[in-house]
Amino acid sequence: MQNYVLPYADKDSDAPSIEAKIVEWGFQGYSNFRVLRDLIDSKPRALDDLATLYQTRYGLGRERSVAMAKSGFATLLSSSFTFHVDDLYTGPDPLDRQTIDPKRLTPEIPGMEGKPGMLLVRALLVGLPPSEVGPLIDQVGPIDISVGEPWLAYAIEHPDLMQLLIKRGASINQANEFGKTPLMYAAQADLSKSVAFLLAHHANVTAKTEAPTESGEYAIFHDHRTALMYAAENASPNIINALLDAGASPNDRDTQGLAPIDYFQRNPIHSGPDGARVSAALAPTKKH
Repeated sequence: MQNYVLPYADKDSDAPSIEAKIVEWGFQGYSNFRVLRDLIDSKPRALDDLATLYQTRYGLGRERSVAMAKSGFATLLSSSFTFHVDDLYTGPDPLDRQTIDPKRLTPEIPGMEGKPGMLLVRALLVGLPPSEVGPLIDQVGPIDISVGEPWLAYAIEHPDLMQLLIKRGASINQANEFGKTPLMYAAQADLSKSVAFLLAHHANVTAKTEAPTESGEYAIFHDHRTALMYAAENASPNIINALLDAGASPNDRDTQGLAPIDYFQRNPIHSGPDGARVSAALAPTKKH
């Protein structure tokens, strides 16, 4: 498991569980939410595999093996995630499918009272129907600006919600603190329908990230990245081609001197049947 390091949490008996902290962290942005969802999906298998290991290797009974598996899983989480104890909302959310079930999302969730912005973010991430998201937007007020991530980035998996947000005033090119736009998020996550939606609404294909000069929250080593660079590293050929057709340049380079074709070397499809064709499309054009 990759080590997603956050500040330290104390171990007092009344402190919130590590799972509850991870859930709240997971709802702070789309990239976090993807990690949260993967953890929730992998947890049952991980617990079963651990319990089976304790049973077969050490001859323990099933009940004790399950208890030890839960303890081992909690230890693994604690070593991978750390928090300041007062940093985040401390609700009782467990790491299970119910936590990200749209049907469970109500203002009665502990900690959500009087916090329509937090509720709206969760609604966009889990994909609540537009008819239910609309009233939440009304409670939040004007959404022509955002704090943290762009509003469209929270809804990046749901074009119908992005459409609603745009109608309510959200900008198609609204970026986060380091300039990452919704189009970059969609390209990185290989979301072809979302990329098509954003391009149809004239998303800026030439936008570049810009590391904040004062914030220490982001560890950014490659600045001036474009949506095409995110796509070249992570997406399928149709998204890469769509961005090129929309005017994205294969000649752009980040602050480390890497062009989109360099990012493509990290993409699993590079060595596949489409690799040569995509490489040719991403080849920087010669200047005359």
